[in-house]
Amino acid sequence: MLLFLWACGSEKPKDTRKIPKNLLSKEQVIKVLVEINLAEAMVSMANLPFEHSVFRYRKYERHILKKLQIDSAVFMENYHYYIQNVDDGEIIYRGVQDSLLLRQAHKNID
Repeated sequence: MLLFLWACGSEKPKDTRKIPKNLLSKEQVIKVLVEINLAEAMVSMANLPFEHSVFRYRKYERHILKKLQIDSAVFMENYHYYIQNVDDGEIIYRGVQDSLLLRQAHKNID
């Protein structure tokens, strides 16, 4: 009986996520999120009134997606696709964190 329960519990759950029509790579999602995090930091450091901060952030976000040639709806669909899986979400989170730490280290060297 115990072996049966272990065998049932050891099977990985089936991935039931709907794959986006325009699937972005994890690396592309990481790149966008790194840029968005930097934009959020710039807006936060500007000490603007809330309404102005939101306006400026959205402007940066549109610029980032345009620069990277990614439609905002496509990005959001991909973002939700990846974060629905713990492993993918963890990979993306660590990729963003590592990229930001690397940028900070290069900034401190210069």
